[in-house]
Amino acid sequence: MPHDPVELRALLVKFCDKRWAPAQFKRVMGTLAPYLGDNFDPHASVRTTVLGDHFKTGLALLTLDILVKNMGGADAFKKALDISVDDARGIVERSNAIKKEFTNVDCPLLTMKSDAIKDSSFAKMLKTESVR
Repeated sequence: MPHDPVELRALLVKFCDKRWAPAQFKRVMGTLAPYLGDNFDPHASVRTTVLGDHFKTGLALLTLDILVKNMGGADAFKKALDISVDDARGIVERSNAIKKEFTNVDCPLLTMKSDAIKDSSFAKMLKTESVR
């Protein structure tokens, strides 16, 4: 396993794409199987299970940690976005929209400068979610 968080994130995103995406047909076909009267996945024993939400939450939190590190630490993060890292972690755990953005292969936030992050969709989502 890589010790660098950026390399670990890249590895997990690749794993997610290879293992999670191809298995999604099971979620749709599983509900139809009783009506079709046929085994929709005869090779179920050799396929991987669908990755749960906990995997995406963990990957999103890892991405947040990398973002905080890239911005110069917790103090710089709070100064730029006007929210503490702990509060941001709580929001990331609850927000499906942020999880979706953070689990993309090419997460643009990881290459942005602090000034650009202030005006990003992530910053807007954080502000919206923190008000709730």
